[in-house]
Amino acid sequence: MELDGASYSASRIKGLAGAMGDLADRLRGVEDRYETHKEAARKALGDDDYARAYWQVNGQRLEAIGAALKLLTQAAQREEERLGSASATYRATDDANG
Repeated sequence: MELDGASYSASRIKGLAGAMGDLADRLRGVEDRYETHKEAARKALGDDDYARAYWQVNGQRLEAIGAALKLLTQAAQREEERLGSASATYRATDDANG
């Protein structure tokens, strides 16, 4: 299919959707491992003055990293859905145009 001089391939877009799905899965894995390790570090440090000071200084940054990973995962998932829909739309248009 060609639109405004740009050529689109439904199969390539579908492949890109699959790649975004794979990326979302990998990001979810990183997010899960990050949270697991962050909590393990929290337990390992304990609840003494040093640990409280560490989390006071670094806790906000560590939470922001976790939130960013979650946002990236969600964005990749949404993009996978959008690309899948676009692929189906392009395929239907190609089929309709013969």
